[in-house]
Amino acid sequence: MRIWRFVVAMLALVLWVGWGFDLTLGLLELPRVELAALVTLTVAVFILVVVLSALVPRRVVHRRVADTDGAAVAVCRPVAARALIAADYGSVEFGWWVESLARPDAPREELIALAAERWPDWVASEKPDDLRPIACHEAAHAVVAHHLGCVLLKVTIEPAGEWAGYTRYTSPKPERTDQEVAWTDLCIAVAGRVSDHRVGRLLAGSSGDMERAVSRAAAIVATGLRPTGYEDSLTIDALLVGATGFVRTILDRRSAEVNVLAAALVEVTTLRGCEARAILDRVRVEV
Repeated sequence: MRIWRFVVAMLALVLWVGWGFDLTLGLLELPRVELAALVTLTVAVFILVVVLSALVPRRVVHRRVADTDGAAVAVCRPVAARALIAADYGSVEFGWWVESLARPDAPREELIALAAERWPDWVASEKPDDLRPIACHEAAHAVVAHHLGCVLLKVTIEPAGEWAGYTRYTSPKPERTDQEVAWTDLCIAVAGRVSDHRVGRLLAGSSGDMERAVSRAAAIVATGLRPTGYEDSLTIDALLVGATGFVRTILDRRSAEVNVLAAALVEVTTLRGCEARAILDRVRVEV
């Protein structure tokens, strides 16, 4: 509590102890005009105290952290600064990194300025020198999605959090049966892993692709129905093997589309769905 608030509280207590009892006994004997004036004065003083309290800046939130000796110390910092940086730059890890580089008592403005200064260093360290394996990975996703009748929305090799790139698409419209939609997603998911094996570099994002592939295979098993063209047993392993073989066939036939789309991604890093579709359609016509 601030000193002036403590002083005001003590004065109020003294005034009440000294005069409050006598005032209480005398209130009933005061004329109506004097009583109204006393009430008005009391309300005015209360409002003044509230206004003064509102004008005083609030304390910065303190959080306890351990120093090198293990002792707890209080560190003042706007708690929203790290989250703001993470939102602006699309990377939670970058927000933590900037905070670790700053002074313990760095204000919010200093953190934001430091983020702008160090962002190029972060991008340079996160972005691999050879972008072609990533481009081929995303191009494989896009080619298989386009082949299966999906509408491409975006294909990019720009880092986004844990992803080195991503491909967005919508299922064919109108949507088919549950097992057909799941089969389409399964095939698109394994396409990246097939591409990784071909270029000889397994990307970190492939693990996420395979998690999605397993979940889509489980969804097919849950329906108890085979997708069109699939004749093997309804087990997760069999579906993964079947989808991988099916995707290899697609990519063998459309290797030119994968190569051209990957080259375009290396050059511009991001393609809108209409741009990617135009490239794939043009290559197919030329071939």
